Amino acid sequence: MTPNLTTHDPRTATDTAPASPFPYGESDSGPAIPRYSCRGVLRPTDADGAIGAAGTLECPACHAETTSGAGLYACVECSWTGTLR
Repeated sequence: MTPNLTTHDPRTATDTAPASPFPYGESDSGPAIPRYSCRGVLRPTDADGAIGAAGTLECPACHAETTSGAGLYACVECSWTGTLR
């Protein structure tokens, strides 16, 4: 005997998106995001690039935030790239 399966028709569904952003409502701000220090210096990938200060992960060229992708750091504002050594 084969069971009869019922499927949900998405054309008749109402919007199920929450009214407030997850996980906080409009008046809640949530915990502060920690800013971590590092145990090294950001070094540029090219020889002419700016060298960072010890203990910080900010961009040595424009002092903006950097992002890390598999050990390669890139500035979110300018085109600086480098590694942490």
